[in-house]
This record gives sequence, structure tokens and C-alpha cells, in this order.
Amino acid sequence: MIKQFKRLFMMLLFLPVSLMIFGQGATTSGINGRVLDSAGQPMPGASVVALHVPSGTQYATTTDVKGNYRIQNMRVGGPYTIKITFIGYLSSSYTDVILKLGESYVQDAVLSESTTTLQEVIVSSGTRNYSILSSERSGTQTNVSSRDLASLPTISRSITDFTKLTPQSQGNSFGGVMAVLIQSLSMEQHSTITSD
Repeated sequence: MIKQFKRLFMMLLFLPVSLMIFGQGATTSGINGRVLDSAGQPMPGASVVALHVPSGTQYATTTDVKGNYRIQNMRVGGPYTIKITFIGYLSSSYTDVILKLGESYVQDAVLSESTTTLQEVIVSSGTRNYSILSSERSGTQTNVSSRDLASLPTISRSITDFTKLTPQSQGNSFGGVMAVLIQSLSMEQHSTITSD
């Protein structure tokens, strides 16, 4: 009887200690919310960026198919600036957000459409003596300048030491010849080695 009383007393004594140990798990906070458009429809793929102003730490995520987002394991305190953006919509910013320990701050947003007049885009291409896209080219090309040749190490003083720079080289398949036919996966590629 006395043994059982001692066991019960010890269990009751250590029960609060074990509860305090389990209470030490939360050391961070988080934010979550939902992003909708002006018609009340969810906006999947919207960007959410939370900036911890004092440290400059950024936390970012995107919304899921239902417009929900969540960012966990954030620093407690603040202030935070939360910015929610989506292409074609005005962005929403929320400042001076303070996060509490173990709690998730809820920040919902409604984004309205933005109308922007785009300017014309002009795409041009410069021409050189030997254009990248040319009917005279018959395959891939790797350029190794004389400066590269002077600075690259060579073991056997052979051209195969330098042909390793090109993706078409397969070990000793170039072997010092000027033109080589490489067959790879039943496709023919013509590669040329020229030396000044």
C-alpha cells in the first residue's frame, strides 16, 4: 500500500515536468492566407514574399490551386512586409506585420486587374562576317583561340589534348586528322579541325 502511494506521488510530481518539456517545441511562427481576384475566384500561382525588415530575410511561396498559401518556420517578431503579386494584377503590400510565437498569422488578399499599355518591342540581329545561323555551316562548332592554346596544359603535345574541349570528341577519335566522320546513334555529324 505504501509502495503504491509512493509510485502515485512520484507520477504526480513528475507529470508537470513532462508537460513543461513538451511545451518547449514551438520556436517559430508562420503566415498563411488565401488570394482571390476581384470576382472572388482563387488565384493559383500568385507570388507571396514576406520580408523580415530588421534582418532582410525573405520567405517566399506561391499559392496552390485553391489560392491558399502558407509559409512556416519564420522568425518570431517583426516587423514584416508581405507583398502579394500576380501578372496582370495590381500587387498588394502589407506592412508592420508582427508574428507571435507558435501562431500562424492570417493575411488574405484580393487582387484587382491592372491595365497596362505595352510599348512595341523591336527585335534585331547583328550580322558578323561569320553568322551563327548560316547556310555555310554544317554542324556544331567549338572555337579555341591561340590564347587558349597557349594557356591550356598539354601532356603529349598532341592535338587530341585540345580536341577534348569539343563535345563531339570521343577520346582519341580525332587522332590528328583534319576531317572526321563521327557516327553516333546512327546519325552522321561532320566535324572539322583546323589549325593555324
